[in-house]
Amino acid sequence: MVSETDNPAVELQAVLAADKGGEARRRLSDALASIRADVRRQQNVGVSPSEFRVLESIDGAAEAAGTVVEAVWRRYHGDASI
Repeated sequence: MVSETDNPAVELQAVLAADKGGEARRRLSDALASIRADVRRQQNVGVSPSEFRVLESIDGAAEAAGTVVEAVWRRYHGDASI
């Protein structure tokens, strides 16, 4: 069983809650955008259909993670423009 202190979701929530200036949010969003760009580059160079599906899943996961980062940050800081 994962303790609360070892739970990445709890850690992410704490980081974003303390991130009044939005720097952590920007770093996370940039990292996820980079992952998505890398995935698309790999897809564009040509991969097998099964690899393409795996890459689609990774892209979707990175997109969902970005949505979570944004939603959690906004939960604590509202619609502050950063």
